[in-house]
Amino acid sequence: MKILIAIFFCLAGMIPALLPDENKKATATVEQHEGIYIFMLSKPVAEYEYLGTVKKSAIEMSGQSDERFKALVKHCKKDFPRADGLIIQDIDMKKADAITFK
Repeated sequence: MKILIAIFFCLAGMIPALLPDENKKATATVEQHEGIYIFMLSKPVAEYEYLGTVKKSAIEMSGQSDERFKALVKHCKKDFPRADGLIIQDIDMKKADAITFK
């Protein structure tokens, strides 16, 4: 009887691994830049706290996309030193949300 119970629990533990997980399609590995997690046109799955919006000056907006990106990260680190991540919501990178994970 004990063997049957053990087999049952082993099989029951394997069932979730056999079922398709739709959530896997919506997850990714996030890259860091200067210690800040970058979420480009996406949001983290983990719970987070909004710290504030990072905006760039008009001069910085005229540069190439990599210069605009670096300026956002620089302003994030300066304005929100405890930020863990940056959510960039538009392709123009005019502003982004600084966040910290709970």
